[in-house]
Amino acid sequence: AAALADEEQYAQLSEVGVTQLAWEISVDADGLLRQFTMTLPLKTKGGMVRTVTTSSYSKWGEPVSITVPPPSQVATFSDLED
Repeated sequence: AAALADEEQYAQLSEVGVTQLAWEISVDADGLLRQFTMTLPLKTKGGMVRTVTTSSYSKWGEPVSITVPPPSQVATFSDLED
């Protein structure tokens, strides 16, 4: 599924009462981002859940290879709604 536009994501978060997003970043001595963590409450078909997403960054400046996940591994906020 295609990612929702930022405006749609904000609207969906607002609809379930999210007014703030908690996040934390870590940088190294060179000022480069090393880790980003965000905590997000989500309304799902089973009720409200709290998700924690952590992304780690390394090897700045090196080539990367990115593989798009199959559709079965991708979801949007609307996929989680009742």
